[in-house]
Amino acid sequence: MRMSSLHPIVTTDRFAETKTFYRALQFTYAFEGEWYFHLVWPGNPTLQLAFMRPGQADQHPLFQTRFSGRGLFLGLEVDEVDRVHDDLLRRGFEIEVSLRDEPWGQRHFAIQDPNGIVLDFYAMTEPTADYADQYKKPGQEERGSLRQMARLALIEPALG
Repeated sequence: MRMSSLHPIVTTDRFAETKTFYRALQFTYAFEGEWYFHLVWPGNPTLQLAFMRPGQADQHPLFQTRFSGRGLFLGLEVDEVDRVHDDLLRRGFEIEVSLRDEPWGQRHFAIQDPNGIVLDFYAMTEPTADYADQYKKPGQEERGSLRQMARLALIEPALG
């Protein structure tokens, strides 16, 4: 099987607020309807996110349930997390998790969308020794920096 993209579709009653929120983050529309909208990140169309109104009569019942607003976290790796943090703060976004360095090798902060989805903006950093070993695969030769290995350990399984 070869996948070309992966994107969550969230069912929400907060359609207008959600559109405003993600447009303010600079996502663009690939599709915009009254019942569904599909967003892509400019310059990288494989980064996608979609929202749909719940209870659409023409949808299978499996797709009609409203998102409960808990337990969904989206990790957004960015080049300059400090700059992104400062920009979003300046533009009035409420920062839910303050900018911080984590021992597992991330500098990050988080905001929350109108549906309760947490967007965790992060940049990879050097993990502490306690976490560095956890990024290694059995039998893997050490190559590059710990930061490179940490990033590869996170993304290689997805590339399959």
